[in-house]
Amino acid sequence: EPDHDVVLLDNVIAIAPGGYINHEDGDRDAAKPVPPRDPNKEKKDKELGKLSPPPNNPAFSLRDKDPSWVDPPPPPSPPMMLPLRFLRAGKGDVAEGKRRYKATLDWRRENQIDTILRESSPHFATIKKYYPHFCHGQGYNGEPCYYEQPPRTKLKAMQNEGVSIETVLRHYVMVTEYQWQYLIRDDLKRSIYIIDLEGMGFSDFVGDVVDFVKRASALSSQHYPERAGQVFVINVPGWFKMVWNVVKPWVDEVTLKKIHILRDKEEIRRCMEERIPAHNIPQEYGGQSPYPLGQSPEEVEFAQLVEHNNRIAAGDTSCGGAGPESNCRFCKWVPPRSY
Repeated sequence: EPDHDVVLLDNVIAIAPGGYINHEDGDRDAAKPVPPRDPNKEKKDKELGKLSPPPNNPAFSLRDKDPSWVDPPPPPSPPMMLPLRFLRAGKGDVAEGKRRYKATLDWRRENQIDTILRESSPHFATIKKYYPHFCHGQGYNGEPCYYEQPPRTKLKAMQNEGVSIETVLRHYVMVTEYQWQYLIRDDLKRSIYIIDLEGMGFSDFVGDVVDFVKRASALSSQHYPERAGQVFVINVPGWFKMVWNVVKPWVDEVTLKKIHILRDKEEIRRCMEERIPAHNIPQEYGGQSPYPLGQSPEEVEFAQLVEHNNRIAAGDTSCGGAGPESNCRFCKWVPPRSY
């Protein structure tokens, strides 16, 4: 079948199989065909993307309890055309872009991702306690800033309280959806990701922690392509290069070019201020944000969303749902996309 021209329509493309496109940004080399996929890798990718099932969520069956209840609006149907992010992730190869897009739609359907921001989260407080991760401010170009502190992550403590790695991964996806569906609605926006390794010992990168990092990285790469803008790995220990050589194979090649390994405090502050206004950088990292890490407006809103969902899961309809007389911002929120 002959190649066809690309038609841009609201960040999606209509294009026939066999067509190619150069990257609009990022790599500017001519697109190259992607070699056939290894079936064993496809199976492994699916295993890495396995999440815990969603908790019981009665949000769409509450009319039996309250006849005035109006269901929240459903997510939109995914576009039939190939979103531009997936074409770019396939290095311009349309067949690879379509394969990745279909794999993501299948994954979202199997794990009920389209309604994950309507779910209750009974383990929310436990996960936040033992897994330090925070949405905090934006960069100069409106990029959402996301912070993680892996050395303080205590998976064993969570497991002792009945929280499996699959449940933590589902929470991770919920945070990712909150970032890209609720906070930022632009489908082509990219993030600034800060990974703080202060206090990290060599033994911290073995066992369940490695498994979690590997699976979370695979989820992001496979199902949220072209979202990584800049990645700052800060406060790295002297031996980090050895671990970095282990982690590298899990990270997308394009993403590798955006990663900055920083150790000196002044270098960290300077490099962060090149991308993020000082008033959006937490004071813990030399910035001037009025909010401590974990208490930003984004974090407060997320906690309130989860609290709202938990109340609904318990049968509390006092928020009014999405009815015309309701003022519930959570029930009336409409997701921008389902991919």
